[in-house]
Amino acid sequence: MTTILNENTLHPDPDTLSLALYGYACFTSFLVEDRKVKGLSFHLQRLLGDSLAIFGKSPNEEEILKNILAFLDQQDADYYGGVRVTIFPANFSLSNPGDFQKFNILVTGRKVERINAAPIQIATIEAQRTCPLQKTSNIIANLKARVEAQNAGAQDALMLCDGIVTEGATWNIFFGNGNNLVTPSIQTGILPGITRKLLIESAAAANYKVIESEIKTNEIEKYEYCFISNAMIGLRAVTSINNVTYDAQHSSIKQLQKKFQEIPSDGLEQFLELIKK
Repeated sequence: MTTILNENTLHPDPDTLSLALYGYACFTSFLVEDRKVKGLSFHLQRLLGDSLAIFGKSPNEEEILKNILAFLDQQDADYYGGVRVTIFPANFSLSNPGDFQKFNILVTGRKVERINAAPIQIATIEAQRTCPLQKTSNIIANLKARVEAQNAGAQDALMLCDGIVTEGATWNIFFGNGNNLVTPSIQTGILPGITRKLLIESAAAANYKVIESEIKTNEIEKYEYCFISNAMIGLRAVTSINNVTYDAQHSSIKQLQKKFQEIPSDGLEQFLELIKK
């Protein structure tokens, strides 16, 4: 059947078209440097676990790694940037979405800057992601919240669920006083980010006390500093949430950034050889 995009005829393959039309997919994103990834095993576990939760079956870990390496082989040798791995069914049927025999593995990328992102201003927006425990391609609620926050003059959105702090449009959030950190718990309906996990582990190793709990919006003003985390930026300081301001130059932020950077990365080729044994 003919497909028209902006008055031009396209001939997409059925799988690509189904992904564009229905977005029945899960994914993970990470930063690649020197063909290495922080928390690689956790990213692979996410893809396998989320696929099982959404589709009732999961792809082959070895095939995922081979596709990532095939993507990197097409880039410059010193590629530094984001990589996204999207998993979705082959031969998708809208009327019977669970009836498929194999997965498609789509690998895409984008360049990122080699500098720490500048501190960010945030506004709170009532919104909740679809399937919060899984990283799915349905992020309409997240992006709508981001648009609303930017229209209000902020740079990004911190989503709330009935006045409870959950997560950002594409990141997790931490609040701190001295060596005490608080971050929303999994039970609040957040995506359990891999960078969040790595930060919690590295902070604990640096003698920070990390508490995962419910945080109400009327409690955010009692913290000295605040930062957000995701795989592309690592750790980014927050200057303000609504009218509440924070110390974006707090020494703890700088220390935690350094500790995160010191986390060793996994070589993709080496990891592939390891799982093949």
